[in-house]
Amino acid sequence: MFALKQTKLPQQPPLFCTGEGSVVSGLREDVDYTIDWSPQSPGDRIFIDDVEITFNPDGRYHWRPAFYAGRVPADLIGASGDLRRYWLDVGPSPLKSGDECFAEMVRDIRQFDPGLLLGDAAAGMVFGREGKTGLFTDDVLLSRVRTYGPRFLGAVMEIVKVPHRALSSETHNLPLSRIRRLHPGALRDRRLLALAAGKSQPGEDLDSVQVRSLSIAPTFDTPANRSLVALLSRMLAVLRRLQGVVLQCGLGAAREEQEVRRDRRLAELGSLEARVIAIMRALPFSEVTRAQTSAAGLTQIAAQPLYSRAYRAGCTALRTGVEGDDQFDLLHVTPSWGIYETWCYLAVLRALAEVTGRPGEVCRDRLIPSQLAYRFHLGGGDSLDAFFQATFLAEGPTAARRAYSISRERRPDIVLVHATPSSSRAMVLDAKWRSGRDRILESMESAHIYHDALRFDQRCPEPCLILLPAPTSVPSLETAKFVGEHGVGALSAFAVGLPGRANLVALMADWLAAKGVPQGAAQAR
Repeated sequence: MFALKQTKLPQQPPLFCTGEGSVVSGLREDVDYTIDWSPQSPGDRIFIDDVEITFNPDGRYHWRPAFYAGRVPADLIGASGDLRRYWLDVGPSPLKSGDECFAEMVRDIRQFDPGLLLGDAAAGMVFGREGKTGLFTDDVLLSRVRTYGPRFLGAVMEIVKVPHRALSSETHNLPLSRIRRLHPGALRDRRLLALAAGKSQPGEDLDSVQVRSLSIAPTFDTPANRSLVALLSRMLAVLRRLQGVVLQCGLGAAREEQEVRRDRRLAELGSLEARVIAIMRALPFSEVTRAQTSAAGLTQIAAQPLYSRAYRAGCTALRTGVEGDDQFDLLHVTPSWGIYETWCYLAVLRALAEVTGRPGEVCRDRLIPSQLAYRFHLGGGDSLDAFFQATFLAEGPTAARRAYSISRERRPDIVLVHATPSSSRAMVLDAKWRSGRDRILESMESAHIYHDALRFDQRCPEPCLILLPAPTSVPSLETAKFVGEHGVGALSAFAVGLPGRANLVALMADWLAAKGVPQGAAQAR
């Protein structure tokens, strides 16, 4: 049994699962838990997402999931090295979003671009295997190699027991005494003809007469084995490259997060590398003359179940795509606040489409460097651009830079730029996965910083608003009077099924109308 109990609510019954590979459900982000399992043995170690949970002085194991939602692996390793894996299902904080609301956000992002869900949080969600990866190629590759690499090598070991063979023919010069049957064409040799006619020279040694002979022998150097060696070579190269990336903390997460996971990841990658090398040095693969993927090799592999199973597992281990309807693989996702930021951007795009009456199009000539950018044409030469994760570099403007920060580099979540032939202006929307009066007031710091530090065409963005998932805790920040006087504010209840999205549509319409672009103007033009 594997169980977790809330540290601050010990009277509540524990959340547990009974069998290896089963799931502990009902956990919440940002909550303290104590961990217990039975039977316990001296030398047991527990890792959650590759981070070892140490034994506290109070005699218990403590764990606190950070701000993420999804499924997290918990590995219990005994003193003998045996591993039992359980899964911990972590949900979002109920103060910020319900489970169904959060799931709807995830579905919206999947429909738009599954790659935007990928990230560096401990939690994972299922993804497909097609298409492109995005920003986290090495993270995806690491997850798949660790999942499918052992399956691939296990399947290859089954092949080693009954490898594919073929008959090869070679031509050799052999002494006449070793030849059982002669081809009639051999009588073209004058010495053989003399022997056959009984006219050979006295004392002539028969072994001195050499005859070309075709010999048949079994071989492992087949197209199927060559293709499998090519796949093993690719696996070995990927394992070595990933070890370098992990050693240098070159994945997507913060360096300190990677450092605490580095030893276990390197140990697992090193073990896989050693297994690949041992397999390639043993029969049948040691007799393969070259690594080559060919049509003949793939045809032979498809015709043999053992080879087909191994080759399929190996190819899956090296895939980096995350799209497709068939979702099998558990991959790391962005923290819950990152999912909320991404969903807010999609909600803003929908709000702008409703206000302008036209869908946005991918913006190629971006006014600000950003991860994503969409443009809405308003007519009359006016446009409205929506940027996600825009970068405002430090220092002043240049001929090629219209957006900058007068302090250090800043990256607000969402920036809107309304450009006309004669002028331009900007608005900032910063998503905050927070709730409660104190945390909301603390979050307002970013709105003030962006309002004071950012410049677009040498003008401050206004307004600068924070987007909040829960209903309002500080109503004064959301009044039109407050926003008009200070240029900053908040927009609460901005989540699935809540009125924040409708309020954003009204706010966008007013903002555009203030510069002579009333709601619905795009349709009229």
